[in-house]
Amino acid sequence: MAVFSATGLVFAWLTVVCWFPALIGAQTLKAGPIARGYKSLVARWPRLTNQPLTLVLVAVLGGVTVLGCSRLTVNDDIRSLQSSPPQLVRDQIKLSKLLDAPSPVQYYLVRGATSEEVLQREEALKRRLDPLIAQKHIAGYQALSNWVPSARTQAERLALIDARLLAKDGPLSMLAGEIGEDAGWAAVTAAHLRANAAPLELEAFMRTSASEPWRHLWLGKTEGVYASIVALRGMRYPSIPVLGQAAEGLSGVQWVDKVGGISSVLGRYRAYMGWVVLGAYVVVFLVLFPRYRGRTWRVLAPTAAASALTLALLGFTGHSLQLFHVLALMLLLGVGVDYGIFMQEEHERGSDAPWLAVGLSAASTILSFGLLGLSGTPALQAFGLTMLTGTALVWLGAPCFIVTKEEPNASPVLA
Repeated sequence: MAVFSATGLVFAWLTVVCWFPALIGAQTLKAGPIARGYKSLVARWPRLTNQPLTLVLVAVLGGVTVLGCSRLTVNDDIRSLQSSPPQLVRDQIKLSKLLDAPSPVQYYLVRGATSEEVLQREEALKRRLDPLIAQKHIAGYQALSNWVPSARTQAERLALIDARLLAKDGPLSMLAGEIGEDAGWAAVTAAHLRANAAPLELEAFMRTSASEPWRHLWLGKTEGVYASIVALRGMRYPSIPVLGQAAEGLSGVQWVDKVGGISSVLGRYRAYMGWVVLGAYVVVFLVLFPRYRGRTWRVLAPTAAASALTLALLGFTGHSLQLFHVLALMLLLGVGVDYGIFMQEEHERGSDAPWLAVGLSAASTILSFGLLGLSGTPALQAFGLTMLTGTALVWLGAPCFIVTKEEPNASPVLA
């Protein structure tokens, strides 16, 4: 998109430079009533000077901007950009509860050097998840170790059975007496149970039809390690931080939150683009400085003030700052700096066209980008609202920074 835009701007510039002189020739556009009205209006427009009333107004606007920006919150959650119908979302949640289906975007990834190590680490994780079930953070979990315990756990359970059930004078001997069998029957039965107590291996279980509903939990050997998934049932979104903490300190266990991962990427991009916008202001200032010298700040001030006021209005209206607001501020800089240049470059010559050109340009920008604020897609709406508010404020603010021939140094402090 950036390459496409840059290429289009280059060809637009070449069109104006190379074709317009030949197309227009000696003809000039005559000033109509709209242009004359714009000229008389801009002559009466308030200017930024060092007069007390002006300074008070600037201080009030600055205070309002600071107050609004202080109320601005940040929300990079990808779910806030979802525009699915509310009824469809409610039906999906209801269906998931009825089916008791696990979450497809939040789970634990368990890795180990061998399949036995993976099963042991699953069991260590389940010991931490069991209290969370009692606390209603989750309804349960799906893990292969539910069906195939680790060899260590199987050996411990066999030893427990042998010591508590099959031991001499144990429950098996008592059962033999109750059904009228002798001690020999108990010994033969115990030997038969021990002979058939071979450990169940994961690979053998995966070859059976009983494993079919759970095969998606086993990832097998990938990049030299074995891996599996522990899926969660009945997960509550407010419990995500608690579930993430459950994996802390467990070797080979990783909490995976796809939604949180995408949201964190959006947050990083938002922060990066914020610095890019600030850097762009510096670059534009340096480019314009040789031309405007002490008045360079007047070229950029309308856009900077409009951007700050736009953020303040977002704070007052309860909107949360996200990546698409910052992207719109970058576009606003590209549009708004042109308005500042037009007003500073042409007004000293007494032309009636500058603010008319700015007004027409602002109108086209609002009709193209600003109307996106009416979109039902949250990302487009955020972009459109920022452009709508920012463009209107730049258009209204650009004439305030004009310096005419009669006031070349209207404000030693502000110039």
